[in-house]
Amino acid sequence: MSRKPLVILAALSLSLLLRADSCTTVDRSIDTVVNFPVVFDIEVAGNTAPTDTVVVTQDLSAGILAALEDIEGRGADPDTLLWVGTAARFVRSEGFDTERELQIWAGEPGAEQFLLTTRQAIPDNRAGRRAIVFAGGGTTFPEEFMLELQAQGAAELNRLTGAAFAEYDSTGDISTDRVLSVSARWQNERTVDDPPDDFTLQLRLNFQVVQRRETEVYNP
Repeated sequence: MSRKPLVILAALSLSLLLRADSCTTVDRSIDTVVNFPVVFDIEVAGNTAPTDTVVVTQDLSAGILAALEDIEGRGADPDTLLWVGTAARFVRSEGFDTERELQIWAGEPGAEQFLLTTRQAIPDNRAGRRAIVFAGGGTTFPEEFMLELQAQGAAELNRLTGAAFAEYDSTGDISTDRVLSVSARWQNERTVDDPPDDFTLQLRLNFQVVQRRETEVYNP
């Protein structure tokens, strides 16, 4: 091997070393995140009235505890618990298919707060039609419908997650009796000759546990 390539490699190495020495460091945040949903199957069956209300209650503690154990298993101490969003779609439709309006309340049983509403009627309840959730305004595609997020319900979900994490932070555990209730109120136009309602809307409230750590990285 000639000496020329060796000289070039040595020069490059020295250049990189000098450049590294001249770098500064900056702080960066790195998040470890565990996501989990709480799923509500809102089943409407046998209804022949123009309005119907369905209440579904689900355990909240189990999902929180599993996420906390997951993040702790990674050697991280959780910093916060957040409600991060909502999704909905029709997963079953076998009965009366028509335009519908929907309002959803969520929170502790008996104290649910207004969370979601339709501003325009859902065109139909066929399986596969999914919601786009907005904080106000937006555009939907043919297979979608719009649900508008309401401040009261969002604040309630944030309050519940904050209270649950505060309990964990002070005691190292979560009460097993934390539950979440959803009340769905439907309205549609029908006649006495229309068949009964028979469909399921699946609502997902999405949460995450976050651990944030600060680290230093080179900033050339």
